[in-house]
Amino acid sequence: QGCSLIVNPLTAFALLERASEFGSKALVQDAAASQLGRMIAALAREQGIPLINIVRKKEHVELLKNAGNAHVLNSSESDFDAQLQKLAQDLKATTAFDCISGAMSARVLQALPPRSQIIVYGSMSGEDATAKTRDIVFFRKNLTGFHLASHIQERGTLWVLKTARQVQKLVERKIFQTEFSARLTLAQAPEGIAAYAENMTSGKPVILPRG
Repeated sequence: QGCSLIVNPLTAFALLERASEFGSKALVQDAAASQLGRMIAALAREQGIPLINIVRKKEHVELLKNAGNAHVLNSSESDFDAQLQKLAQDLKATTAFDCISGAMSARVLQALPPRSQIIVYGSMSGEDATAKTRDIVFFRKNLTGFHLASHIQERGTLWVLKTARQVQKLVERKIFQTEFSARLTLAQAPEGIAAYAENMTSGKPVILPRG
């Protein structure tokens, strides 16, 4: 629950700040149906920033579109790469947030305009992020990383306090919401966590030590 109420919102704010400092007017994110992905999407809508959301299931496309997201692409579709490249070029999306890593990093970076960046902040694929040499050398694109603890260390306590106040306002307005799939006892925890790992989009389980 702490990740949902503190870590995820701070990460969403920090990533959008990084994109703003880079001068990006439109963004891309993968794993967009995750709890953090939906927070990033909500914050982008709130700030009026066009965002291309990448998911891997048809039901996730519907989920995000029903939440008000205009641009949602399914990476499982055969023409996904062409769709992403056209939309990224049309919107001039020059920053991407990558939580998957592996081959997805290279696919997303390849779709972005020249002099773009991809910020890797996770590795859901279990693989290292990759990039094509021509994108780095000839198109001068960048692959960089993000770690919240390091970001907080750089920005300081005042940034945390300021951002926390902004988060609180968005929670009160129900812009930021976290869904919980189940309440579990300690005995139910192993089975519940395994179920969550299979379907993270449905919400996080809450473990209640005393039942």
